[in-house]
Amino acid sequence: VAGRPRTILHGVCFMAMCCSALTRQLLADDLARLKSMRGRFSAYVLPGQTLSLVGYTPLARGEQPFAVFNGSGQAVMKNGLFIFR
Repeated sequence: VAGRPRTILHGVCFMAMCCSALTRQLLADDLARLKSMRGRFSAYVLPGQTLSLVGYTPLARGEQPFAVFNGSGQAVMKNGLFIFR
């Protein structure tokens, strides 16, 4: 727990959940079209916490910028970028 209120969600699990949501929405679940994904973890996530993934206007074809916010409106992932074919 190390100073956290309770167990936190592992970053890899959190990133996988984001990838799943973006793949479902943008690629009709065709994971083969995913090229890469990145983002900066900016706060911890607690299991069961409500999250909102927000997509922003793409600057290039095949790229979807995004961020993720918790129920309090705090960014838990910033500078996300989902790159696909």
